[in-house]
Amino acid sequence: MKKSVIILIGVIYFAAIAIVSFFGLMPETYVTDEKVESITITGDKIKINQEKNTKYAIVRQNDDGEWVYQLEYTITPNNATNAKVDFVYEKNDSVTVSDTGLVTFTESDCAIIIKIMATDGSGISDTITLYSR
Repeated sequence: MKKSVIILIGVIYFAAIAIVSFFGLMPETYVTDEKVESITITGDKIKINQEKNTKYAIVRQNDDGEWVYQLEYTITPNNATNAKVDFVYEKNDSVTVSDTGLVTFTESDCAIIIKIMATDGSGISDTITLYSR
């Protein structure tokens, strides 16, 4: 009797291993997209127009005679699934904006409004006006 119980336990044990191996025992994983919740334009040259509640910065000519400004921004949460952004602005001959947010003016006394917009479909953005002086 003892021998048959031990054999039965062994058969059940090996059958359980075979069933789990065949069908698999995978934990369910749920992929959740972490959407962008906010984009904040940052930088030490940023100023706030209190009346209009808008951000702006004055771009001064550098030592090489160029008006160049690198846009800086923070995305939250920092683990957003798609943390890419687009720089949306009205194109003109006096200003270019690179894919990395480098703004280059070709002349003084120009202005451009740039919207940094999340590409994850969340519609989140922040806007700044840059002036070359």
